[in-house]
Amino acid sequence: MKVNTALREEWRRHPSKRFKLIARVSGDVGQAAMRFHEKGIFVRRRCRLVNGCAIEATGAQAEALLQESWIVSLEPDELVRAM
Repeated sequence: MKVNTALREEWRRHPSKRFKLIARVSGDVGQAAMRFHEKGIFVRRRCRLVNGCAIEATGAQAEALLQESWIVSLEPDELVRAM
């Protein structure tokens, strides 16, 4: 599981704060979106190009996702610009 150490510490310090994340998953993106919904995590959009979902989760929810075998990585959902 790939997760930035500083981001993980931020989740631990602020378990109720909401974070916008890209969650890359193994398997079907549609099934992953349903799993997120079942866990009370808001799915902002599905990202089939990277086989993942843009989600909004609390720090506690994000930390709990680290235990899920179908999660490949979690990273901040940030604006990307071409140079």
